[in-house]
Amino acid sequence: MSTPRGPSRPNRRHHTLWIALTVIVVAAIAYFLFFTATPDEGTRDAAGVSTETGETPPDEAPVTLPAD
Repeated sequence: MSTPRGPSRPNRRHHTLWIALTVIVVAAIAYFLFFTATPDEGTRDAAGVSTETGETPPDEAPVTLPAD
């Protein structure tokens, strides 16, 4: 007499499809996080001043802070 097996294992192809889908989603997220920002976005502070050169963008007036 044969003993009944446990629940059947999912198909190997099913696992391969899920792994491929996961890799594609992770790659898409990494691409959008690391490669879609413009260079200026990473080099400007909140006031719009470039942290590399200390210059203000040409279309904005310079920011002046009140003296203490």
